[in-house]
Amino acid sequence: MKFRFRQFRNWPMVWKLSILFSALLIAVIVSVTIYALTTFRSASEREVRQYIPQILTQVNRQMDRYVEGLISDSQSILATDSYAALMKLALDKPGAASGSLADTIGLDAILRAVIKQSDGDLLDVVFYLPSGASYIRALEGGMWQTQTSFDPGFAMTTQSEQKEYSPTVLGIVSGAFSKGNRYAISIVQPVRNLNERGVAGMLQVNGSLRPVQEMMAPLDFGADSRVYILDQRGRIVYSPDSGQIGQEWDALFHLTIGGDDAGAKEEPAARTVRLEQTSYLFSYNTSLKTGWKIVAMIPSGNLNQGIHNVQKVTGWAVVAGILLTVWLSVLISYGITRNLRSLTVQARNLESNQFHITIDAGRYDEVGRLARAFKQMSERIRTLVEEVLRNRLLRQEAEIQSLRSQINPHFMYNALEMVRMTQKSGKYESTEMGLVSLGHLLRYHAQHKQDFVSVRQEVTLIEHLLVIQQLRFGERLQVSMEIEPEVLEATIPCFVIQPLVENAIKHGESPYDHTVDIRIRLRLDGEYIAGSVADEGPGMSVQQLEKVNAGLRKSYHEQGAAGIGLANVCQRIELLYGGRGFFAIDSMEGAGTIVSFLLPVDPNRNEREGAS
Repeated sequence: MKFRFRQFRNWPMVWKLSILFSALLIAVIVSVTIYALTTFRSASEREVRQYIPQILTQVNRQMDRYVEGLISDSQSILATDSYAALMKLALDKPGAASGSLADTIGLDAILRAVIKQSDGDLLDVVFYLPSGASYIRALEGGMWQTQTSFDPGFAMTTQSEQKEYSPTVLGIVSGAFSKGNRYAISIVQPVRNLNERGVAGMLQVNGSLRPVQEMMAPLDFGADSRVYILDQRGRIVYSPDSGQIGQEWDALFHLTIGGDDAGAKEEPAARTVRLEQTSYLFSYNTSLKTGWKIVAMIPSGNLNQGIHNVQKVTGWAVVAGILLTVWLSVLISYGITRNLRSLTVQARNLESNQFHITIDAGRYDEVGRLARAFKQMSERIRTLVEEVLRNRLLRQEAEIQSLRSQINPHFMYNALEMVRMTQKSGKYESTEMGLVSLGHLLRYHAQHKQDFVSVRQEVTLIEHLLVIQQLRFGERLQVSMEIEPEVLEATIPCFVIQPLVENAIKHGESPYDHTVDIRIRLRLDGEYIAGSVADEGPGMSVQQLEKVNAGLRKSYHEQGAAGIGLANVCQRIELLYGGRGFFAIDSMEGAGTIVSFLLPVDPNRNEREGAS
């Protein structure tokens, strides 16, 4: 923790101020947002829990109106003429299985009138005789039936005992109704005996479920929501799954709704239940008239959909606010630290030998005083650096001239020794060729006093050198040159390749067949000239290679005459190019040695940068 604090302390001032401002403002924004979202979520959930029961109450009222319409259809038979005809038929045929043709025609007309005055929602109307026989009248026609699934005897007895002749809502019933319907909403209206107290017959009105389905179609609480209608007996009148219609609620869901709440003044509050691994908001409403219930089960995720959308929008707004906060914090921090950053940049330029310092002359605070003191210091440093640089350039020029002068005696001694040995062996033509090449070499040296020559000129020098070396090695010396044409006109230091070739010939004799195989490569690599001289000699061990690399930067007196070649080239590259040049030796014992170098194409760039 202490280490991390130290790292933070060393950060730029603008970073620290930006982070502190941003953290403070972000904390305020996030705290306010969390509080607002929590409050909004609580209020939304409370409103949703109050809203759903209200919707269910409205749906229940529509159901009541539909059931009341069916009751009204059943009571239309109470008209004087129709009622008397039904009562007469029931009293005249108390034990008959069916009426006469005239009775059937009259009964059919009465029941057809009931169907016609409805809104087309009646499936059929059934009139039951005390004997149990019944006449069914549907839109398609009528027929007598001796056996029915409905036992009117119980209803007749109950009505007689209770002396009540009002219609009874049976709820959902099953049967073979018209138009292929399996279920209907049934209402039973007793036909009272006007002469004697009692029930002369029963009239059953079966209404279609289509109005219920149309009523429930617009009701949508989202995906996987379930809305049910239950009759007073707990049987399902409406369900999103048609296969559940007519079944017992308790047998399917095992969810307690409550007893007969008809007449209750207040509905129980909505509660959360879990069904099939899904959490639902469970709410219901009971009709005060029929005792029917509207049950709604809405996935909790649907109720929170709007809240989630608000949270998403709020989240993006918070992100935008955070980004704006960070941007403002950075902007303010940059404004506060602008002069300090300017002073820091000028200090960095001073490290790069740029001594021109500009300050805001209108500032007289602590930063202004610091800037003026810094400018005075930079001017004094500039004077000292110019004096040191001038002395260094004079010393480097003297060292370069000294290194160039070391090559000539060393090379001349080797060349004259090979010519002498060739002449002594009686090879006069070869001796003549060697002397001619030596003359070209001396002329080359006399004509090129400058530090840099073209690669083409240096390659010509190497070719003359190889002619002289051929006097000594003969056919044992094999040299291959791989030089890109683009590199021939580039400039390199004079006598920078020749010592490498001479060193490779001297130490590159193969320990197996005593041949000398040399490969010279020169190519352009971006803004650099890449070159290498490789041999297949005995190579060097790791210890020998470390010793050679350590001696590259020793002076002539420290390394002796034997180490002039490689050290001379390495030191000249370093003095002429500074840190932009590269020189390296790589060797493996038994495999040979390769000397590589990397020289900038523009040799004057280092001088220009030093002068600036």
